[in-house]
Amino acid sequence: MGAVLTDAAFAERHGDRLREIGARHGRELVPLLLPDDPERLLAEEDLGRIEIACRTGTWDSEPVLARRFLGSALRAPGLAWMHLPNAGTDHPVFGMLLDRGVRLTTSSSATAEPIAQTAIAGVLWLARGFPSWSEAARRRAWQPHRDLPDDLRGRTMVVVGLGAIGNEVA
Repeated sequence: MGAVLTDAAFAERHGDRLREIGARHGRELVPLLLPDDPERLLAEEDLGRIEIACRTGTWDSEPVLARRFLGSALRAPGLAWMHLPNAGTDHPVFGMLLDRGVRLTTSSSATAEPIAQTAIAGVLWLARGFPSWSEAARRRAWQPHRDLPDDLRGRTMVVVGLGAIGNEVA
C-alpha cells in the first residue's frame, strides 16, 4: 500500500479522491499524517510506504510542523515525488531530495493573479487617500479633505522582481 505524506487539510479535502485514483490504477493509495505529538516520529513501516509528499500549508506558517514534514520526507526511502506549496526550492533539504532522484514540483504562480490584484489595490488605497477616509469614518467624522488624492495618470511604478507576481502587477 502506497502512502502520500500530507497534512490534515489535504487529507480531508482530497483523501477520497486520492483513494479513487489509486484504485483506478490497481493499487491502494492513502493519506499519511504526521503523529499529533511533535515528539513522535513516523514508524519505519510508515516511512517505507511513502511515495509522494504534498503539503498545503506554507513552510513559515508552522515551522515545527514543516521541519517534521521535511525530516520525514528525507527519511522516506521510497519517496519519488514531492509537491511544494511555495515557489522556492533553494533550501538544502530540497537539494538532498533532488540528489536522491525525488521529483519536486511547486505551486509557483498559482496565486500570482490574486496577489497582484491585492498589491494594486494597496497602491490605489494609498494613492487615493483611503487611510484618512477610513479613519474619519471610524470616528464618524465628516471632514473635508485638505489634500486631494494623487492621480496615478502619468506616474511611474517600479516593480522589483519580475517573477510570476511581479509580471502580473506589471
